[in-house]
Amino acid sequence: MDVKDVYKEIQKIKEEKNWNNVDFLYAVNELLKKELKNKNLSDIDVESFIEPDGVAEKIAKNTTIKRSQLRKFFNQVKQLKNQISKLKPEENLHPDLRLKIVALMPKLAYAAGRKTIDKNFYFFMKNLLEKVKEGTKKDFEAFEQIFEAIIAYHTYHHPKED
Repeated sequence: MDVKDVYKEIQKIKEEKNWNNVDFLYAVNELLKKELKNKNLSDIDVESFIEPDGVAEKIAKNTTIKRSQLRKFFNQVKQLKNQISKLKPEENLHPDLRLKIVALMPKLAYAAGRKTIDKNFYFFMKNLLEKVKEGTKKDFEAFEQIFEAIIAYHTYHHPKED
């Protein structure tokens, strides 16, 4: 599914919900749930998510997230990457790695509760992490690429003020 397809599907969601001003991230969440129902995260077209003007950039541009929160979660993802990098691409994640992925979810919920991340961003990340914990090294790598792109675009659209 490429970016054009994503936008078409989001428009369908808006029409189905009869919402004119549906939140972009909410619509992406709904689409991901539908698209990934019986698929792995690595099955989606990651390139269309991370390219300029793609989904990751739209999320970063239109979401209120504190930079420190993004970095905090990203550092935890990087720690996981070091452990997961030892696996073969199609190898399922070990129970201890799945537990560490699941442990990110309450931290995201806490940040959403404190309003340091957008609630729709929490649901977006939760949807992705649910797929990662059930999957393989390739699924984790797809998640990491999407998350890394969101951070990069967020830094671009919300530069640090001097």
